[in-house]
Amino acid sequence: MKSPLQDQVDLWIAEKSKDLIFPVYSSLDLRIAPYKASVVDVNLFPCGFNNLCNTMIKLSSEAFDTYIRTHYAGVKTIAVFCESHTRNNFYFLNLKAIYNFISKAGYICLFVHPDLEGDREGLHFSRDHLAFSDIVISNNDFSDGYSPLLENLSIPVIPHRSLIWATRRKSGHFSILRDLATELGGEIDQDPWLFSCEFEVEHDSDLRDSTSIARIKEKAVILFDKLKLKYAHFGINATPSLFIKDDAGTYGMGIMTIQSPDDLDHLNRKTINKMHVGKQHIIQDLLIQEGVPSLVRHLGAVAEPVLYCVGSAFVGSFLRVNPLRDELANLNAKGMEFFRLCEQEDKDIRQLPPECCGLDIMTDSARIAAKLSLLAAAVENTRAFAS
Repeated sequence: MKSPLQDQVDLWIAEKSKDLIFPVYSSLDLRIAPYKASVVDVNLFPCGFNNLCNTMIKLSSEAFDTYIRTHYAGVKTIAVFCESHTRNNFYFLNLKAIYNFISKAGYICLFVHPDLEGDREGLHFSRDHLAFSDIVISNNDFSDGYSPLLENLSIPVIPHRSLIWATRRKSGHFSILRDLATELGGEIDQDPWLFSCEFEVEHDSDLRDSTSIARIKEKAVILFDKLKLKYAHFGINATPSLFIKDDAGTYGMGIMTIQSPDDLDHLNRKTINKMHVGKQHIIQDLLIQEGVPSLVRHLGAVAEPVLYCVGSAFVGSFLRVNPLRDELANLNAKGMEFFRLCEQEDKDIRQLPPECCGLDIMTDSARIAAKLSLLAAAVENTRAFAS
């Protein structure tokens, strides 16, 4: 049952959502601490739909049909443009899940792969599918630039090309989110920090250069000082931490954690190399972001929920669990496992115990954080199509 606070938030978001176009799909990495919650990453080209249960695929199908009918009436055949994965079998499972919810919505779903032609893992890939489709939905984030295959098409391609990782920046999303959180905080008389996170950004960065490190350290000092004040105000007996991450990155690459600005004076070669190259690009812009510890646990290991959306609807979630990491670490790293957050009929798929079926880990702040971040993604998406 929703609280009066959630009802107030939903009314505010409904008003803000007017005239916005939500992304066709998205995923949100959510951190829930004992004292706050915040989305810490947003993907507009989400993989991992195979980690959602059958119930969630059904919800995805319904939301997808609503989205296409609303924004692209008359579409019957959809081409999904894939990532350049050829050795990651889990990615093909993700494509099968996307096929399931698109086809169950009543549409013909075809696949186009930048590197493959023919059959693979039970799916058929052909560039010729572009000629027979009414719309292209990209599941490729184009970290190294837009594909020539999608240039000069006469049919819509979504998400918009300006939202690919070669041009999109996380700091852009979090700037929008910060403004929305500030406005909502005034409406509900709550500190917006309780459902967002502090951040700074440093452009043209290179951790191999001492001058660049000095600039990053200045931003880190600013953030640590802000967080110390927040911790003191809310009586939080803990030491703040920061994530420093690729502002244009994905797949958990180009991320490190610091407990003090002075940690930047003692970076080893391995860390510097890790922070130099992201997915298919050289890291140049860094997001310096408040570290939000996770209170969520599963099987004794630290975890974080990943929420999936189709249009404006939340359609499902799973837990990213990493027994090799602590509550302050990046969990999207070696050792991570995924657990579905609802019951599954398939006996070979691991299930969460009944007491951890999803909603009971979501605090009021977590729900607000997720809804605000999806709203911010809608602002991003709408601006992209207006530009």
